[in-house]
Formats: sequence, structure tokens, C-alpha cells
Amino acid sequence: MADTMIRTSTRTIKGALRAVDLERNTCQIFTAKGKFVNCVFDESLEWQIKDALDCEVEATGEVITPYSNGSNGSRKAEWLRIEKVEMIGDEDGDEEFDFEAAGLKPFTGKDLLESGLIGMWKDRTDMDDSNDFARRLRELEL
Repeated sequence: MADTMIRTSTRTIKGALRAVDLERNTCQIFTAKGKFVNCVFDESLEWQIKDALDCEVEATGEVITPYSNGSNGSRKAEWLRIEKVEMIGDEDGDEEFDFEAAGLKPFTGKDLLESGLIGMWKDRTDMDDSNDFARRLRELEL
């Protein structure tokens, strides 16, 4: 079995902060080029992350890039371990990210209804309590 090596560097990422998961302390930052960076943050930054949701931010931290030490030396997805996050915009920090300019569109309630996510488990018989099932999924170590 191949060992995994981790290479690190420091980087500043600028983009829209979205997809926040406060249980796992993860989020994604969507750049103006339409790409996203997976991020992880300490609990001490939780309030800043919540305030910056759907806003343009500059996040600085350590980029973690796992590499497989096997024959092909394959590279895996990068993660930014956020050490500092700042909202970009006016002095109140409430200027929202221009999703259209970045080729993205905000996800609305209508989009959620049309996505098929709501009700997709309605015919499942292996779950008595959907809240319990969802809790167990969140607790899985990925």
C-alpha cells in the first residue's frame, strides 16, 4: 500500500464563501474563475465564517496537498486550512459577491425544489427516522 505524503504552502484565496458545514468546520470558496477551494477552519473562526457566508472574502492559510507515494505519485484534492478570513467590500463588510460575474448563480429555494433533493427518500423503507439517519451520516468519519 502506498504511503501518503502531504505537501504544504501558504496562500491567499479571494472569492465567495459558500457551502459552510459548522459541524465539520468546512466551507468552500468560489473564485472569480468559477472554481472552488475546499477549506477547513478552527472553531475560533466560526463566527467570522458565519458572518461572511455568501460574501466576497480573502482567506489566508496553509494549503494542504496530499500526494500518494505510489508509482504514479497522484495528487489529491487540495484543502486550505484557514488561519485568517476577511470580508472584502465596504466598511461594514456586507458587500455580496457578484455570482453572475463569476459564472455562478445563487442557489434559491426554487432551485432546491426543482433539484429533486426534497422528497428523494420518500419511498425508502430502510429508514424509520430520517433525522436519526441524517445524524448518523454526519457522524461518519470520511
